[in-house]
Parts: sequence; structure tokens; C-alpha cells
Amino acid sequence: MEHGTATTKDHLVIIQVMRFVAAFSVVLFHLGGNLQSRHGFSQNLFPFGTAGVDLFFVISGFVIAHTTEGSRDLVSFLKKRVFRVVPLYYVLTFAVFLIALLFPQLLKQTVASGQNLLRSLLFIPYDRGHGPPTTLLFLGWTLCYEMFFYLCFALCMALTRRPVLLLSLLLSSLVAIGLIIPAQETLAKFYTNHILLEFLFGVWLHYIYRHHFHLLERLRPWLVLFVLALTLPLLFYPKGIQPLTLTLGLPAALIMASVLPLRLPERGIYKAMARLGDASYSLYLVHPFILTLLMGVIAGKLGASGSGLAVLAALTLAAALVISQILFRLIEAPSNKWLRAKFLAQ
Repeated sequence: MEHGTATTKDHLVIIQVMRFVAAFSVVLFHLGGNLQSRHGFSQNLFPFGTAGVDLFFVISGFVIAHTTEGSRDLVSFLKKRVFRVVPLYYVLTFAVFLIALLFPQLLKQTVASGQNLLRSLLFIPYDRGHGPPTTLLFLGWTLCYEMFFYLCFALCMALTRRPVLLLSLLLSSLVAIGLIIPAQETLAKFYTNHILLEFLFGVWLHYIYRHHFHLLERLRPWLVLFVLALTLPLLFYPKGIQPLTLTLGLPAALIMASVLPLRLPERGIYKAMARLGDASYSLYLVHPFILTLLMGVIAGKLGASGSGLAVLAALTLAAALVISQILFRLIEAPSNKWLRAKFLAQ
């Protein structure tokens, strides 16, 4: 670290805490959507939870810029990304495929075909006939963006010693093309979406963090005000402000800029949240299964309502946290460790 930046340990704690915040926000958003669609609620109780995805993308841009600084080993970079993302994603993708194949009534909108499975395993989104293009796994569309970002970053690493500049030009150009010449084809539309800019927000934020950390410290109170100024109008005009990159992505970047100067001790509640952040990827991917089971199947069989529904919702959140920790310890962490030991030069 350069002079004036937070220590590596401090930095790790705040990043892990924010990863948990992002993942749990998405869980709350989907819980609210479940209550609305299945249990008669007039609106989603946690509408801003969807911004957790935007926060994830900003964090991803920051972390990739941080961990690759000064390196041009693109092969090692790509291997590490694959080892981190693929094992758990594949396990859950095959789980969805088998459920859709054996019990299609549980996943009415998911078609268990070989083509859909192959596209999902290759992180190629497809049009499922409802909502945005995605994969067999409900949240796989976000991982398609993640993998695309990794490939773009690796390409820029291979071509120049300053990949951030080339990456900024590349992703900005794709978004500009999408705005100037709106695409009709699924993949062209998907990979020219303005959401790509959120990765750049994180990359640029890392540059400021590394070279102008004092600005983050001085501007932090004002950044909080900017977040409020950008997000409060959404309470009154939730569908009237576009694009979402500005209404959700930019506030996510400002939130990260606000919290990065914080020195969080690795003890107490911060240590607990950091540990939850370790399993944020598992939490993010597995919670739709738990929501479907508890808030869909079981709540329907019990006829839960009122206080019973509130208790079941609380149990669902607790189950998501517990099961994500189990998956992290049994699949995510061991697979990552084994693959690194097996295929990365020491």
C-alpha cells in the first residue's frame, strides 16, 4: 500500500462487510418479491435490495483492479477467477437442471434442455421468454456479466501495461454502441448494456483509493449527501429515472467511496459481518432455492399468514445465512483451495 491508504487488513474487513451487505440486500429484495407475488402484499417491502447487484459489480471492479495491480499474468488471473466462480455455480446449475427435469412443476419457467445447460455452463445467457436473458440458475445473468468483465480485463492485460485505460475505452465504447445503435439480438443487447459501467466505477474508485486516498477521507461526508440526493427521488418516481446505472450504480459507487476510508477492527460485529461476507457468493447463489422451498412450498402447505408468515420469513433469512456458511465451508472454499494448489504454479 502507498502512504496514506488503509492497511490491507482494514481494507479486507470493509470489503467483506460490504460483500455481505450486497448479498443480503438481494436476499431481502427477493424475499419482498416473494411476499408480494405469493402472499398478497401490495408492494415489495425491500425495493432497494435490488441495488445489491450494482454494489456487487462495483466491488468486483475494485477488487480486480486491486488484486491485479502490477501484474500481467493473465493466465493466472483467469484461472483464479474460474476457480472462484465455477465450482459452486456448476453444482447449483446441475441442481436446477435435475429439479427442472424430474419435477418440472416446481420450476415452471425453466426448461431442462441440453442446449440450455450447455449455454449456462459456458456463461452464455439466453432468452427464457420472461425477464432479461439469463441461465438455468436464476441469478446466472449477473455471473455472465462478471465473466465477461474478467475476459475484457484479461484482454487488456495482454495488450498493455495500463489495462485500466484500455478497459475504460473498451467498456465505454460497448455501452456507447448500445445507446447509439440499439441492438435487437439477445447477446448484442446484453453485452452493450450500460450496467457494464458499474465495473468501471469500481476500477476507477480503486485508482482514487490508491493515489488520492486523502480525497476519499475529506469528501466522505459529502459523498453520503450525494447518495441521498441521487436515491431519494426514487421514493417518489421509482420508475421515472433511467438509466439504472445512474440511479443505482452511481450511488453504489459513492457508498463504496464513503466506506473505504473506514478502519474497521476485525472483532465483534465487524468480524461477524466479515465472516458472513466470506460466504456472500454462496448466499447470493443459494438463497432462491431456500426462498422457493420455505416461502413457496412450505408456506403454501401450512397456509401461513400474519404472524406465522413473519416467523417463516425470519426463519428463511436465518436458514439462508446458515446454509450459505455450510456451502462455503464444504464446497466453495475447499474447491478453490484445491484447484489453486493443483493448477497454479507455487
